[in-house]
Parts: sequence; C-alpha cells; structure tokens
Amino acid sequence: MAEKCKNWKDFLLGIVMLLISVYLLFSPNVVKGLTLLYTDITIAKAVTYVRILGGILLLLSLSLSLRALGLFGATSQEKSTFSIDWLILAGFAALLVYMPLIKLLGFTLPSILLVGVFTFFIRCREKQISLRNTPEVLKGCIVSILYAVTLVLLLQFLFTQVLHVRLP
Repeated sequence: MAEKCKNWKDFLLGIVMLLISVYLLFSPNVVKGLTLLYTDITIAKAVTYVRILGGILLLLSLSLSLRALGLFGATSQEKSTFSIDWLILAGFAALLVYMPLIKLLGFTLPSILLVGVFTFFIRCREKQISLRNTPEVLKGCIVSILYAVTLVLLLQFLFTQVLHVRLP
C-alpha cells in the first residue's frame, strides 16, 4: 500500500475525517433532547442536521482517501513522501487540550487560547517565520492574542446577546 499512496497527508486527513463522520452519524451522544419545535418531527430535531453534516463529511472523506490512493481523480505525478508537519501536530494537540478546558473553564478563555494558537500557527506558516527569530515570534504572539480576544469576545456577544444562545 505504501507504493500505491500518491499523497500521504490527504490519505491521513481522509481517515481522520472518516472517523469523525462515523462518530457524527452513529453516536447517540452528539445531540441530546434539543428540538426546534416541541413535536416529534424529524426535520425539527437538531440531530438530523448533525447527521446530514456527518453524511456529507463521510462522502468527502471517502473521496479524499480514494483520490490520495490514486483510485480516481487528478493526482500529482510525483509521489509525496511521509513527513511530519509539527505545526499540524501542535494544532491537533491544541484541540485535544481545548476539549477538557472548555468544560473546566467555560467558553471564553479556552476559546481565546485556541484561536490565538491557531492564528499564530497560520501566521508562522504564511509569513515563514522561524521560531528562532524572537522579535518576529513575539510580534506574531501579540497580533494573534489581540485577534483572538477580539474575535472570541465578538462571537460571544453575538451569540449570547443577539442570538440568545447559551455558551458553555
């Protein structure tokens, strides 16, 4: 299989997306008890929309995985080699830390930290900032934190005050 795979990153992303979509489709713990109306109409249940999104994600993940294996679609002529991208692993680790923190500390602080971390990662990638360049890293941290605070507080205001949605 190693010689068949055209793009390892797409293949691994497809597998992760496949696992998430299976969870969304078949887990009874995704959405509990919330409906738009106080009836038993399927279209009014929130779980219906989550399962629709899970089905779409399932189709996309299968097509991405099959394309990465070279079974259909246009692929690049050269095979990609498996290499570890540390920013992607750090982003995945940030998500794993975010999940328990949101239950422990609520929405605001963990969300600011998560958005700040991802903004910093994206900034480092786009501007090709070396982590050894201390002034650029410090500037990136400040910009990322300001952006994260602004974005999360704005979203929190919109959801709680305008849409009247209770956040965790």
